[in-house]
Amino acid sequence: MSAYEPELGHMVFGNGWGEFGVPKQVGEMLYELAESLIDNINDDPVYGTEYVNDVFEMHPYYWGDCTCGFEDEEIEWEETHPHKSDCFHVKYERYIVELEQKGILPYGKTEREYNKLLKQFAKENGFKGLYGIAIYCDCGRDEEYEKWRETHDHKPDCPIVVPNFLYKPTGLAIYWYKYIGRDMSANQKIRLREFREIINYCLQSAEEDIKKASEKKNIQRAKKEQWKENKRAKGYICQDCVNFLEENHEGKVICFVYIKEEEKVTEDGLSVITTIPIPQDYKKECVDYIKFGS
Repeated sequence: MSAYEPELGHMVFGNGWGEFGVPKQVGEMLYELAESLIDNINDDPVYGTEYVNDVFEMHPYYWGDCTCGFEDEEIEWEETHPHKSDCFHVKYERYIVELEQKGILPYGKTEREYNKLLKQFAKENGFKGLYGIAIYCDCGRDEEYEKWRETHDHKPDCPIVVPNFLYKPTGLAIYWYKYIGRDMSANQKIRLREFREIINYCLQSAEEDIKKASEKKNIQRAKKEQWKENKRAKGYICQDCVNFLEENHEGKVICFVYIKEEEKVTEDGLSVITTIPIPQDYKKECVDYIKFGS
């Protein structure tokens, strides 16, 4: 695969990424691995799972903060190394404020005018197009930052940079943004046939844990089906859908698809709208249930 460039969001949040792009089939195989390892039917394997053995590791995308102290060092560096006053970045930020003060915003009726003016501003100040305009620097400060980064980084065990998938025999590290398949990259070039063998070996190495996970999920599914049957028998769930219903003090089932609004005026003169579920008897059929995806 060719060289990889992360999504802007991925770049901003700072989680790790690799040098090479990844074929989409790799994501499908990693999903297969995650699905086998997960032992909770309510967990979605698309995010991966937390698992470590002697052959491989898998970790979901990390949403938390840096734990090794690097981000604090980086913030301190940025605060003590501002862009120069004549830097394009500083001019850009001032110009954005000017447009907003004039009511010219990057959305709604003024979006077209906003983009036109911003392109004109960029051209007049030596920058082509709009992609990357918000982070472009021409005062040398970013080059200085890159030099600083050569000797300053997260520690290898910081969850910000720990790979989402690590194959220990070869050191192959794979990263994704938020969920498996999105904005994926690796530290090595990946050949699909070889990666299929890697996944097979990982599955084999985790065979006992996968068996336990499967048994646990089967028990959970059986309990869920029993729960559904009990609820159906009591009239909480109709025969056509699995809707979460409640029983009110009159013994009637409440479906939150049926809601009425009541507007009341308080003593302070404030108008308050309250929503009240209307009791419905769904012991035979739930004809008005709105199914997901409809």
